[in-house]
Order: sequence, then structure tokens, then C-alpha cells
Amino acid sequence: MSTRHTLIIGGTRGGGRALARLLAGRGERVTVVGRRPVTGAELGHPAIATIAADISDPAALPGLLAAAEAGQGPWTALAFFQKFRGEGDPWEGEWKVSIEATRRLVDAATAGPGLEGRAIVVIGSIGGRWLLAGQPVSYHAAKAALEQMVRCWAVQLGPRGVRVNMVSPHLVLKEESADFYRGHTRLMALFKDIIPLGRMGTAEEVAQVVAFLCSSHASYVTGQNLVVDGGITLAAVDGVVRRVIGMER
Repeated sequence: MSTRHTLIIGGTRGGGRALARLLAGRGERVTVVGRRPVTGAELGHPAIATIAADISDPAALPGLLAAAEAGQGPWTALAFFQKFRGEGDPWEGEWKVSIEATRRLVDAATAGPGLEGRAIVVIGSIGGRWLLAGQPVSYHAAKAALEQMVRCWAVQLGPRGVRVNMVSPHLVLKEESADFYRGHTRLMALFKDIIPLGRMGTAEEVAQVVAFLCSSHASYVTGQNLVVDGGITLAAVDGVVRRVIGMER
């Protein structure tokens, strides 16, 4: 087994789970942290270690890193996939789950020596730069703040050998939502029409980008926000509207 150990925060669903499966399948060590108590087998690979913890509770954080490293060895990559799921006040929830938990864990993970070659990846959203229908102001503010935090950490931690990057997906197909989207053929046809690559992305494709940033193949990449959206944010709205209604020249 590889000595690489990736700690995935919020890895029991979606892209986090896809990353855990991908890395475990390569023989790397993986620890997934989530609120739901699950086993590695339930996540798709028996070698995945799991820790059940509510990271919105500051009291749950101090022993989290120690527990992960006790089982799998020192972390070499740290990936943040956690998501506030709309329970309670959105501003307080986004602050606790997206901002404060990420800050506390990064601070704890980088407090000691011997960090050369390690990587941190924060999952953002195109909502950090563009407005998404149905998402509150708190969501957009949190994603924008995370991007600036990533830049600051990249500058601060770079001299210690730690790379820090962000991945910002557009809406992607996940196991939890795939049946919904595939059952709405008109919606899928619209996405095919307006996304330059002609389809929605998948959680596995997002995981591949994160895995790259966590690996030595991205050894000179830091402070970046890689947008994984099939090109949908590249076209101006007027061009998209013209194409949808058949008015392209």
C-alpha cells in the first residue's frame, strides 16, 4: 500500500466519496470524515477508513486529525468536500461548516513541522464568482471567501512546502441525483445545448481533478481555482439565449 494518506472532509457523498474510491482503488490510504457513521465497504472500498464527526461543532475537531493519523499515518493530502445542507440559519451554518471548520482544520494540520510535499484542496463552486439561481447570499459569500482563503494559505504555506488549491465545479451528476436528472429529458437536452462540452459533468470527473492537485503531478501548482464546468461559464448569456431559441446566425 502507498504511504500517501488523503484525509477527505465530507467524503460520504458525491465528489468526496468518488475521490475516496478513486484513491483507495489506486492503493493509497484514505480516511473519510462525515457526520454519518459508515464503513469503507459502504463507500465502495473496504480499505477506506472512516471517522464519524460533526465538524460544525468545534469540540469535535481537536482529536480528529490525531485519530485519522493514528490509523493511517501522517496526512499527505487534505481535501475539503463538506457542505452546509440548509439546516437552521444559513449564515450561521455556512460560517460553521464552510469557513470556520475549514480554517480550524487547516490551522491544526499545518501547525507542526515536516510539511514538505503536502497538498490541500478546497472544493468551492462557480457560485463564488457567478450567481446561481436558488442559492442564498450566504452560499455565494462563503464560496467567495473560501477562494480568498485558499490564496492566502498558498502564500503563507508555500515556503513550508504545502500547496493549496481550489476546485470549483458546476452542477454535476452524483449518485444521489443522477436518476432525477436523467429522468428529466428536457432538462438534460437543455444542458446538452448550452454546455460547450455537450453534457453534464460527473462526480468522478471532479474527483480526478482533485486527485491531480493532491498528487506530485501538480507539484508546481498552488493558489489556483480550477473551474470544472464543461465551459458553461465561458459564453455570454445573450449567446446562450440565442442558441436555445434558435436565433444563432
